[in-house]
Amino acid sequence: MKLINSYLIILISVAYAIAGTIYKVKVDTSLNIRKAAKKTGAIVGTLKNGQYIYATSVAKGWAKFYKGYVSTDYLTKVTSGSSYIATNDLSFRTGPSTNYGIISTKKKGTAITYFGKDPFTTTWSVTNYGYVNSKYIKAKTAAKPTTPSLKITQILSNNKNYGGTRSTSAIKYIVIHFTANDGDSATGNGNYFHKNVVKASAHYFVDDNTIVQSVPDNYIAWAVGGDKYNTKGGRLYKKATNTNTLSIELCDTVKNKKIKATKKTIDLALSLVRQKMKQYNISKSNVIRHYDVNGKPCPAYWTDDTLWKKEFWNQI
Repeated sequence: MKLINSYLIILISVAYAIAGTIYKVKVDTSLNIRKAAKKTGAIVGTLKNGQYIYATSVAKGWAKFYKGYVSTDYLTKVTSGSSYIATNDLSFRTGPSTNYGIISTKKKGTAITYFGKDPFTTTWSVTNYGYVNSKYIKAKTAAKPTTPSLKITQILSNNKNYGGTRSTSAIKYIVIHFTANDGDSATGNGNYFHKNVVKASAHYFVDDNTIVQSVPDNYIAWAVGGDKYNTKGGRLYKKATNTNTLSIELCDTVKNKKIKATKKTIDLALSLVRQKMKQYNISKSNVIRHYDVNGKPCPAYWTDDTLWKKEFWNQI
């Protein structure tokens, strides 16, 4: 009796130790499946280009799967697929049915690599662990990036520098500007507009570490008005206006005779932009430059479309 039990244990261990290989079919027309591992073997079916199989063994140029044998000359070994998870405790099998042997079992929540549907059924999938019923796995959704709560300091501009109230539902664009100063800060700009009447303004100033709100969102900043410049910009002239825009000015914290926002300033501004996009339901396509409004070279270092997209817009 002990001998029989030991024999059963060995059989079960072998059944659970099958290590399969995922292959993708690569042919111009179709690939024959044969009853035996040879070219003269009887044809028992065909596979199409791009279909996946889980091979339980490979020897002498032939891959064996539940339907028969296929030549590895027309197969590509694959290891990268889509990230899925098990929605139940599951058994993975050598073929697409509970009649096939179990390769392994996995707990609910186990990460799975999904390759595609089994070519001969509509309800089973090919995975890194073997075949499994498709209704018990699902695509793993990437965690949505969370926007950290931003600390915003309010230093309100002199009220003669900006216009009247508006509904925030009027905000359709976020406009990026630069202060055009070589070495300045958000707080410094906030204080300047607070103390002086210049009849111009922006809603926010951003530097490496600080965001200063100079004009409340529900007030109109005087930031993008004026005539159109004779440049290649201004594609949104008279469409994006002071009334429907939210203006963000980027400072230059390093005084080095080169005016450009630092990476830290850009990153903080991006965080503010993302927050305001979500708050006011503004699409990425409506995050623009002052240059896009009336052609003013602002920010001067991003009048080149490629550079603007690479260094800021593509990172939103």
